[in-house]
Amino acid sequence: MAARLLAAALCIACLTSPAFAETVVVRQHGRTFEPAAIEIAVGDTVQIVNDDEGLLHHAFLDTPEFSFDIGEQEAGQSSDVLFPVPGVFDVFCGIHPKMSLIVTVR
Repeated sequence: MAARLLAAALCIACLTSPAFAETVVVRQHGRTFEPAAIEIAVGDTVQIVNDDEGLLHHAFLDTPEFSFDIGEQEAGQSSDVLFPVPGVFDVFCGIHPKMSLIVTVR
């Protein structure tokens, strides 16, 4: 029985390890995030790409659980953000306040 529990724990650890993490691409285009909402797993990465030719963007998140600020992003640039904790997070653009991305981390 103990061996089965250990094997199950190791299997769960394998599934949540970085080797199984995914990267989800979110584009900033037309002064919006595309898609506007995503669902990912703990440890997954969101790649934020500025596809708005000639426009700067500035994606950030500031919560007690998790925060990031990628700074100003020129057209064509991308930034990777790893989400290490579960929750529902609203990502905003510091330049275009109507831009919002909802990231649900399970």
